[in-house]
Amino acid sequence: MVDNLSGIHKWFLYVLVVLVCLISESLFASDISRRPDDLPAPLEGGIPKTVKVKLVAREITGVIDPKSKRTFRYFTFNGKVPGPFIRVVEGDTLDVTLINPESNTETHTADFHAVIGYKGGGTKLMAPPGQSRRSSFLMTRPGLFVYHCVGNGTVHDVCHHINNGMYGMILVEPRDPDNEYRKLLNNPNLREFYVMQSEFHINNEIPGNMDEEKGLRENPDFVVFNGRVKSLVDHPLRSTIGDDVIIYFGNAGPNKISSFHIVGGIFETVWREGVLASPPVKSVQTTAVPAGCAAVTHLKSEKSSTEVGSYLLIDHSVFRVAKGAKGELWISDH
Repeated sequence: MVDNLSGIHKWFLYVLVVLVCLISESLFASDISRRPDDLPAPLEGGIPKTVKVKLVAREITGVIDPKSKRTFRYFTFNGKVPGPFIRVVEGDTLDVTLINPESNTETHTADFHAVIGYKGGGTKLMAPPGQSRRSSFLMTRPGLFVYHCVGNGTVHDVCHHINNGMYGMILVEPRDPDNEYRKLLNNPNLREFYVMQSEFHINNEIPGNMDEEKGLRENPDFVVFNGRVKSLVDHPLRSTIGDDVIIYFGNAGPNKISSFHIVGGIFETVWREGVLASPPVKSVQTTAVPAGCAAVTHLKSEKSSTEVGSYLLIDHSVFRVAKGAKGELWISDH
């Protein structure tokens, strides 16, 4: 039947099929961005315990740029970017189950920077589609650490899986009750937020695939917070004057160093590189966070000097703001 159609009818049929595919993809695309307030509350020290965590590898088509409605095939932990914020105390045991559903196309795992051992536990948790793996790890060092997928362990897969959104953070709280960070957790007006920056190098001919040449040139299409453009504009951080605000900030990379800055704000204290065993630095304007690293930043909004309104979160390598590295912290007076 198609052979009997005229050239113009064939062209019209082709355009119609393409439009249907694009509309269907847009309709069924997910919002993969994790809200910045989606993290567990502070823990009590007490006796060391076993903390069980389930990570489900999900390969999902989501909208990376709402304005252009551009979609992308993400690799995620538990369906969101970043993956779940994991919280333990120094001396606890982390018991991880990684599930890779049969519907996936890739091998997935998790490399925990908080784990001392070969590939951060990545080889023990490596699971092909349709399989799962379980392993446990002793948390011996306090700090804020990145975790991420390395795929099948090749350099290409490490790049591909981080590029496509498969990362998160784990906080190992110090057990020492006199630790300055632990004392801060006791503040009744504490607000905590979870933010991760990352870059996406997208193959224009095969959307959802990493463009390796762009990655090698370190020229991403997008640099964003929490998985997509405007994630932290649509879901801003919210606090009130008088709050102690902690932003757990991670940089998944895969390439760039982030220059994390809040326009109109000064960090009261910063635990650089996520190191909680050492004293923080004070009165920081911008903090550098390398790829594969993190920082614990603390803001104090004082009644005498803080104005209500929206404060921009940016990467102060400011051309990246045009690529999406922008969010908002809303401070109110009630």
